[in-house]
Amino acid sequence: MHGWLGVILMCVAVLSAFGQTPSSPACGEYFSQELQHFSEILALTENQQAEIRPILLKETVEVIEICSNPVFPRVDKVNQYKRLVRASDEKIKPLLSASQLQKLQNLRKEQRQDLEGIIAKQMPTQP
Repeated sequence: MHGWLGVILMCVAVLSAFGQTPSSPACGEYFSQELQHFSEILALTENQQAEIRPILLKETVEVIEICSNPVFPRVDKVNQYKRLVRASDEKIKPLLSASQLQKLQNLRKEQRQDLEGIIAKQMPTQP
């Protein structure tokens, strides 16, 4: 599992298991580890990390809130997740070089495939 999808799943599991909030220390620690992973994949400079960190943190918190809300049907959660990621990417893109942008697109493609795989496994099979 790659990138932010891992953050989402880890934090939702933590929230569910321990009744914690999206701002819990466990999620914050995991976010820091994933930010480091994201930074390494894209080879971000310190300045880029500083500019991108608040964008990704906001995305993570919002996605966790959506995923942990039992009122939203799964399809709505997925659609909101996709919208949030696209919005984050639009803010991040101007901060990246062409090479980094390509790496980001590849990372997001992997995340989409992971998410689609998870959804396919959770959907009941049709007769």
